[in-house]
Amino acid sequence: LGPERGACQALLREMQEQLLAVFWAFAEVCFRYIGQDPLEVRMLEAALDTVPRAALAELERVDWIDWNGLYALALVRIGRHLEMKVISKVWAVARDIFCEHIGAQLDPAEHSAGAPAAVRSTRGSAQSVITHYVIVNGQRLASFFRN
Repeated sequence: LGPERGACQALLREMQEQLLAVFWAFAEVCFRYIGQDPLEVRMLEAALDTVPRAALAELERVDWIDWNGLYALALVRIGRHLEMKVISKVWAVARDIFCEHIGAQLDPAEHSAGAPAAVRSTRGSAQSVITHYVIVNGQRLASFFRN
């Protein structure tokens, strides 16, 4: 890319959009797994409006997965890891790599706008899964004590 500032900025925007798509795919898997419509939550996050949905045919397979508490807890753990370590690090590394080519004039606020949306969608999806997990296991426990 060299010193072509416009090309670097365009590539950075495209890469950030792809990163948002990856994190949104995780959130969609979580919502589909617990039987919620992921598009309802997408409407609440304005930054996700322009993000393309990933592989719909593959995501629809999640609808047919039977409930498994360990799988749900694994989704929560993955979501927590994405939220705490991956998202901010990936955004920072991408920004640093492109800053080198663009120069120090890169506005961090402009090129970090997607990171908070990714964190919120990942956190919200993991919280929804753990909430569903508690409800399902609470019902099982109540049924066990009733019988």
